[in-house]
Amino acid sequence: MAGVSPGVQVWRIDNISQQISTELKNKHGIFKGEDSYIVLETKIDFKSGGDKAYTLYYWLGSATTQEEFAIQKCTDLKDKLGEGVTGPKKELQEAESAEFKALFPISLKYLKPVVLQAQVNLRDAEYPTKLYHLKGKKDIRVKQMPVSVSSLNAGDVFLLDNNTIIYQWMGKSCNRMEKGKALDMTTRMRDERMNRVKAQVILIDEGNETPEFWEALGGKGEINQVSGDDEEWEKIGFNDHHIYRINAKFGDKTYTVEEVDTKDQCFVTSMLDPNFAFIIDFTQEMFVWYGRFSAMIAKTSAVSEAKKIARDSGRPETIQVTQVEQGVEPAILKCRFKGYWVWKSETTASTSTAVKSPPASPAPVSKAPIDFINVDQMHHPEKYALLREDLRKTVPMSDIENVVEREFSIWYIKDNEKYELPQEEYGVFYSGDSYVILFSVRLENYERFHVIYYWQGRDSSVDDQGTAALLATNIAQSSRRRGSQLIRVPQGHETTDFLSHFEGYASIREGKRETWEAENRTKSCLYDVRGHSKFHVFGVQVGAGAFSLNSSNSFTLFTENTIYCWNGKGSNEFERKFCVSMSNKFAQGRNVVSFEEGSETAAFWEALGGKGRYCNRPEIQKEGGLHAKFFYCTDKTGTFVVSEIKDFSQDNLESKSVVILDVGYNVFVWISSDASDRATRRVKSLVREYVSTLEDGRSNTPIVLVEQGKEIIDFTLYFHGWQYNETAKMRKYSKKPLISVETLRTEVPLRTGTELPLVAEEAAESPEEKKNSAAWAAGFKDLNPDNLVVAWERLQIKPPPKGVDGTRLEAYLSEEEFTTKFKMTPVEFYKHPKWKQVTIRKSVGIF
Repeated sequence: MAGVSPGVQVWRIDNISQQISTELKNKHGIFKGEDSYIVLETKIDFKSGGDKAYTLYYWLGSATTQEEFAIQKCTDLKDKLGEGVTGPKKELQEAESAEFKALFPISLKYLKPVVLQAQVNLRDAEYPTKLYHLKGKKDIRVKQMPVSVSSLNAGDVFLLDNNTIIYQWMGKSCNRMEKGKALDMTTRMRDERMNRVKAQVILIDEGNETPEFWEALGGKGEINQVSGDDEEWEKIGFNDHHIYRINAKFGDKTYTVEEVDTKDQCFVTSMLDPNFAFIIDFTQEMFVWYGRFSAMIAKTSAVSEAKKIARDSGRPETIQVTQVEQGVEPAILKCRFKGYWVWKSETTASTSTAVKSPPASPAPVSKAPIDFINVDQMHHPEKYALLREDLRKTVPMSDIENVVEREFSIWYIKDNEKYELPQEEYGVFYSGDSYVILFSVRLENYERFHVIYYWQGRDSSVDDQGTAALLATNIAQSSRRRGSQLIRVPQGHETTDFLSHFEGYASIREGKRETWEAENRTKSCLYDVRGHSKFHVFGVQVGAGAFSLNSSNSFTLFTENTIYCWNGKGSNEFERKFCVSMSNKFAQGRNVVSFEEGSETAAFWEALGGKGRYCNRPEIQKEGGLHAKFFYCTDKTGTFVVSEIKDFSQDNLESKSVVILDVGYNVFVWISSDASDRATRRVKSLVREYVSTLEDGRSNTPIVLVEQGKEIIDFTLYFHGWQYNETAKMRKYSKKPLISVETLRTEVPLRTGTELPLVAEEAAESPEEKKNSAAWAAGFKDLNPDNLVVAWERLQIKPPPKGVDGTRLEAYLSEEEFTTKFKMTPVEFYKHPKWKQVTIRKSVGIF
C-alpha cells in the first residue's frame, strides 16, 4: 500500500509492457536506463498534529519512452493519497536534483539498457558449456567440474548449463535435498537470462539420458558409482577457490590486492564488504564483485587484476570473468556462499573479514557479542511496524468487480507433467500432491490481472513440488500472461485471496489423490474447520478420534451413511456455515446431521471410535478464543534470533529451533530434539522476561515446556491439521512408522507439559566462583582500604568521586545504608557469586 508507513517507496515501469512492479528496499538507488520509476517519500508532519506529508517524483531513464504513462500513474497516485502531496517532480537520469539523491542511502547507480545492433544477436554470443556438482545432506555445496562424463557420479546431482538448455541430471542415489537445491538453482538461472535468451530446464534421471545431453557433455561413458560421504563434503573447504580484496577507498589513486583467508573454510557472505571490490576465483571461472561503496580505482582495475591472477597461475587470460554489483548477484554465485546476502552495515568495513597480510602482532581476542532481544517488540510489534515495508503486490480476490472476461483453471502434477483437474474436484486438495492454479480477469477498463498460484502439499514429493514451480513459472512467462503474479502457497499457509476462489468448500485431504478414495472408502473422515471470514475458512483432514476435537472450532465427520456437523461452543458463524456447505456438496445421498457441543449422539461417538477426552478449556469456549502469538527462536547462524510468525503452521516447528507460543492462559516453550543447549538456556531466560513484562493484565502466567514428539493437546490445537507422527518438515524425511489412530485415542496427553518456574534457579557455583565468594565474604572491606564513606545520592552521579572505584560503588556505602538499599548485609552480598552480585547491583540502581 502506498504511503501507509514513513519512508521511501519505489515502483518500476517496464518500458515494453508498462507493467508496474515494487522495487525491493535493497534495490533502492539502482535504476535501469530503459525504464521509468515512480518514487514516493512519506513523512510524519508532527507540527501539524501528526498528519502525513508526501513528496512524489517520477524518474526517466535515458532510453525510456513511457513519460506520459509515468505522469498519468503519478496523477492517479496523487488523487488516491489526497491532500498533503507535493509534486510530482520530474527527475532525469544523471541530472537528478540533490533533494532526490538524498532519498537514497547510496550513490545512484544505473544499469545500462541492452541495445541490439542490426547484425548482433545475443543468442549467438559465445557461451561456454559448464558443469556444476551439487552435494550435501543439509548444507548443499556447489563446485564447478570439468565438462566430462567422468565428473558424474550416481550419488549426487549435476547441472549441465548449455546456455539455452539447463540439464538437471540426478544420480540414482542422490538425496532429496540435493534435488531441491538444484531445482531452485536451475529456476533462478533460467529466469536471470530471460531477457537474453529463452532458456529451458530439463530434468533427467540417471539411465534416461537423451542423445542431446550426451552431446552437450562431450560424449557418453561409464558413470562412477562411488560418490563419497555427503556430511564430510559439507565440512571441507575448497582450497583451490580463493577470494582477493582490492584495498582502496574513495578518492584513492592507488590500491593493493590482498587474499582473504579462506583456507579450509566454506565461503560466507561476511568475507565480502560493501566498501571494497573483490575477486572471487573458482578456478574455472572468476567473478568480480563490486560493493556499493567500492572506490572507482578498484572498479576500473578489478578485471585486469583477475586476469593477471589467472595468468600467474598458468590459466589462459581468456577465462570467463563475470562482473556483478552488490544486490544483483546471480544465483550461480549466491549458491556457493553460506549465509544471507544481506549486510547489517554498509558504511564501515566488516570486522569479520580475515585478510592475509605481512606478519604482525596477534590480534586481540574479543568476546562473542551478547544477543540482544527486544522484548518490547514481542509485546508491541505495531510500534516497530513503521520501519517495515509491504513488499507483496495487492492480489485480486475472486469477487473483483467490473469483470468482462474471466478464466479459472486448476492442474494437478503427476510424473513431471500437469493434468487438468475436473471442475467437480475444485477446492479439494491432497497433502501428497501439488497443484497449479490460474486466475485471470479482464476488467471493463481493459486492465488485466493474471495470478498463478502453485500449491505444494506437505507430503508431496520434491519432484512434484519442483515441477509445479517450473510449470507455474512457464505459464507466468508466456506471452499471453505478461505481468503475471506468481505466488507459492505451501500447505498450511493458504492466503485469503487464494481461498476466496473456493468459498464454502475448500478442504485438504490427507494422502494422494489417486489412492485416497480406496484408502478411505470405509473409514470415518474428520475435518477440522477453521476461519474468520466467508473467504478465509477451510477444512483440513485430521485423525478421526475425539482427541482431534476442540471447543473453539467446528468439525465435519464423514461416515458411510451419515455426515455429522459438530459445532464447538466457541465456533463462529463462518465455520458453522462452511460445515453445512461442505457436507451438502459431498453428501452423495447421505444424511447431514448438525448438533452443538454437548448434545452428541451415541452414533457420532461410535463413528469416532468412542467418546474420549479433548480440549474444552473455558478459555477457548468463547468465539475467537483460539488466538496465539508464535515466536520462532534459533541460533543456527551463531546468533540467537527471535522472529514473530503471524500465519504459522506445524511446518514452522523446525529442527534445531525453539518456539515460544503465547496462547493467553499459558505460554508454551516447544523445544526440538536437536536444539542446542545454548538456544534452550537462552529461550528459558527470554520467556521469563517476556512473561514478567506482560502488560495485558495477566499475572503469574504458567510457562509450559513441550518436547518434540511429546506434544500435548493444549499445544497442538493451535496448529490447523496437526500431524502427530512428526512435525511437518522433520516428518517428511522420517522413516518412522506412522502412529495409528487407535494409539492416539489412548496415549495422547491432554495437559502433562513440564511447567517452568517463573524465577530461574540459581546456577551452581564453579570451584573458582566459590573460592572468589569466600574471599569477598572474608575481606570485602579491603575493597575500600581508605574507609571512605560516600552518600548514596553522590554515588548516583558520574563520574564517581576521586579515590572511588567505579566498578565497586557499593563498597563505599555505610553499612547501615548498604543494608537499607540492598536488603542484606555486606557480608551476605559478597557471598553471592559475581554474576549474582552484578544482577543485584543493577536491581538497586548502583551500577
